[in-house]
Amino acid sequence: GSAATISSYMDDSNAFLPTCDLLWYIERFATLGAPIGVKLNLSKTRGLTSTTGTSPQLSPSDRDHLNAFLTHLQNSDPDETHEIKDGIRFLGSPVGSTQYANEFLTVKASEFADKTHRLATRLHDKQTRSSLFRACSQPSVTHLLAADLYHNWTNTNDTPFRWNSEFLKHITNTTTGFLSHLSGINTIPEHDTFLSYLPASLGGLGYRDYAISALP
Repeated sequence: GSAATISSYMDDSNAFLPTCDLLWYIERFATLGAPIGVKLNLSKTRGLTSTTGTSPQLSPSDRDHLNAFLTHLQNSDPDETHEIKDGIRFLGSPVGSTQYANEFLTVKASEFADKTHRLATRLHDKQTRSSLFRACSQPSVTHLLAADLYHNWTNTNDTPFRWNSEFLKHITNTTTGFLSHLSGINTIPEHDTFLSYLPASLGGLGYRDYAISALP
């Protein structure tokens, strides 16, 4: 019969381990993975030890285990820093300190604005632009709203769905700017923005209201 060769990548794998199992885990992973073609890329492997910016206070035994793990990673790629002490990206969202999360969200908001600008200026058909924005651009940031809400919710109203943050303000302004470019109107009234959140069956565009989308 024929023989098949299959190659695939498994990204963003995470393991939550006590320090005594760190080195054992990656060594065991290498032992069990090699026969079936699975290899752990040590140059991309990181250890999140803290979210305060400094290494944690550990017992001598735990410190020895952590150092052995980090040394093993460092030997695989001396140019990389393998101990992370402020935060990481977990399934596309920031996990760590508020400062780390906000820096991460700022970058993502800027990327969203850049991609939206390219969408608005490089395609001519308005229906295509609107559909791509609704189906592709907006979903690229909505998964970050939970992290933003967790770190930055500053609601002072009785309505939990109306809250403010820099990230929320940035992506909302990007959406308003896109609507302005799409409609040819310099200033979009607030009620027009609200109408865009309605489904098409009710005369809207089906865009997401970010503040509401953040809360299940």
